[in-house]
Amino acid sequence: MRIARPERHRLISGAVATVLVASGIVAGAALPASATDFGHHDRTTYVAPGDSYAAGQGGGPWLDPCHHTDGGYTDVLDARRGIDLVREPSCAAATTVDVLARQIRALNRRVELVTVTIGGNDANFLGVAGACLPAPESAECGVQLATATRILTTPGLFHSLRKTFARIAAAAPRARIVVTGYPMLFSGAAAAGGLGKTFNDSTVILNATIAAAAYSVKAHNRADIAYVGAFSGHGVGSADPWIVGVEDPANALHPNVLGYKAYAKLIARAIR
Repeated sequence: MRIARPERHRLISGAVATVLVASGIVAGAALPASATDFGHHDRTTYVAPGDSYAAGQGGGPWLDPCHHTDGGYTDVLDARRGIDLVREPSCAAATTVDVLARQIRALNRRVELVTVTIGGNDANFLGVAGACLPAPESAECGVQLATATRILTTPGLFHSLRKTFARIAAAAPRARIVVTGYPMLFSGAAAAGGLGKTFNDSTVILNATIAAAAYSVKAHNRADIAYVGAFSGHGVGSADPWIVGVEDPANALHPNVLGYKAYAKLIARAIR
């Protein structure tokens, strides 16, 4: 797919460097975590707020209106010895506002592990995907891209994420908190230009902002929080895609079962 809007691509690409330099990190790098040991008793109490990526959309048939499936990274982690997923308040289309208003109530002082994937919908992922996947040259796609660009290049997103992570840390003060980034959605020729490149460049900015917010909470709130990036090289257009393609519009641009296993592997390293 091609979009005849190179100025948007330049703006998003230029913003990548700005965010990375300002935050002092590289998107996808793991922040240092403290030495919490989950081996001190039999089961670690685990709660997983977040959006559709946290719910496991794309990992199998939907089990409820929030698009939970049996193939998400939370299910892979729950199957590991010593981890007990007790609450899964995540829901498709959730934003940081939803986490603070509805999902955070699932946390308490007894929770020992929290994972959260959030921020994509704050950055207008749903608007861009809904308008641009079926009609990349449409005026509505241009409007949604402009909205996403504005959000990604202004400080409001960082502050929303930082507030959310800080509130999670306060609600579950004993927990190791693992914040995840989002995967590169397109690979190969599909990522070389047009909509695929725009999505990937935007994801780099989004991940850098998420990581910077997590680092800020770790440094200033003394929270046991770590950021882990997501996988790349297995997007739509790769020989081995871990992302659901546009041929499945209900789950398009979400990880498949392999993608969620890759997510779980990264999270497991952060909690080890």
